[in-house]
Amino acid sequence: MDSKNKTIFISGKFKVIHSGHIRLFMYAKTIGNRLVVGLDSDGLGPSELLWREEFLRNQEFVDDVIIFDGDVAKSILELRPDVVLKGSEFEPQFNLEAEAVNQYGGQLIFSSGSTHFSEADLINKKDDQTIERNIPLPNDFLKRNNIDRDALVTQLKSFGNIKVCVIGDLIIDEYINCHPLGMSREEPTVVVTPIDSMKFLGGAGIVAAHTVGLGAETNLITILGDDAVGQWSIDKANQYGVKVHAIVDKNRPTTLKQRYRSGNHTLLKISHLSQEEVGSSIQKKIVEKFIEIAPKTDVLILSDFSYGTFSSDTAQQLIAIARENGILISADSQTSSQIGNLSQFSGVDLITPTEVEARMELKDQSSGLAIIAEKLRLHMNVASILLKLGSDGVLVHGTDAQGKIMATDAIPSLNPNPVDTSGAGDSMLAAASLALAIERNLSKAGLLGSVTAAVQISRTGNIPIEQANLAYMISS
Repeated sequence: MDSKNKTIFISGKFKVIHSGHIRLFMYAKTIGNRLVVGLDSDGLGPSELLWREEFLRNQEFVDDVIIFDGDVAKSILELRPDVVLKGSEFEPQFNLEAEAVNQYGGQLIFSSGSTHFSEADLINKKDDQTIERNIPLPNDFLKRNNIDRDALVTQLKSFGNIKVCVIGDLIIDEYINCHPLGMSREEPTVVVTPIDSMKFLGGAGIVAAHTVGLGAETNLITILGDDAVGQWSIDKANQYGVKVHAIVDKNRPTTLKQRYRSGNHTLLKISHLSQEEVGSSIQKKIVEKFIEIAPKTDVLILSDFSYGTFSSDTAQQLIAIARENGILISADSQTSSQIGNLSQFSGVDLITPTEVEARMELKDQSSGLAIIAEKLRLHMNVASILLKLGSDGVLVHGTDAQGKIMATDAIPSLNPNPVDTSGAGDSMLAAASLALAIERNLSKAGLLGSVTAAVQISRTGNIPIEQANLAYMISS
């Protein structure tokens, strides 16, 4: 039968529609023209059933919704769809649907849907203040997690009681604005002339600046080169209120990333850096400095860009010291042009990887998002995961304060029109870490992290988020 005349059937309880479901819906429309979703009403009250049904009917790829009470095989035999589609994680299990489709010659297909990665890299000039004040909170997420806006603001204001230590790779981001002159007559090359430039604190530096802006007292342990860029970073961090403990390595430059831009477009990126692991003597200094700071620290944030600050041994030493002092630990190991090592941070309380980073760590490109999150939680022996999905938002997965596994949830992207996506993950890491230090509630932490990231990407360059601005937006 031609795919244009096929009916596809997907069923479930759909407590929350996350990106994994959307991808399955999208895939369904590539193999058929009509998607019918079956909503299992078993155990659901009238109001909850109505909410889930309406939410499904409003999904772009869903053509119809039917409700059944636990007996999916009966519904399949009544509907007789050409294809019953299930997530790939169900393939090794016993599936009631198989017997039903065999009775009339249908198909049972397993897939995790599209595994494209929707990381945006859009830079558009907009009015920063207008965007910040119009970032909506996801009311559905607030409702199903019993989150009150006033309680969020109260939690935010409690950040002033927290002492933080950030350890990691400091980066300077320089934006060089250019004016296009035209095409070269000698070769097919665009010719531009620089107009002005702006420098921003990045990497572990901006994570520390965010925690200060959000109210926390913050120490930063990092490695710098013996150069003017390194001194600029110290001065800028001090200006933000960060107490910097810089360990100078004369054999490496301070990491500088330059972006040459014309209008809304990045023409070229140049990175001045060393990716070699630092020597044992410098690693020892990092550990010794943290031992000194640890007794007066509530939160340790490990911000890794794979530029040499961390080795597996150093990371585990820092984690062990934090555990001895009862410190909450969060970590992020970013992968872009370099290869990260997420597993060196096994045993921390919170990790915030992208989907790409999680799949690379697990060497799994086919499982659904919820399965990826749980596999990574077990693989890393961590309590909480915020799985960043770019323009699709974030998947929230982990255990609650009693150690019980929470139902996987999702927060949509709160800013669909980003100006500059650089630094979104750093701001989320900072805010979510502080939130967990106040209350072991991953839903609240994920939401505060998402709101902070939405504000961050509404401006060009890394600028510390201020607690007062965030509180105003949440309470609006």
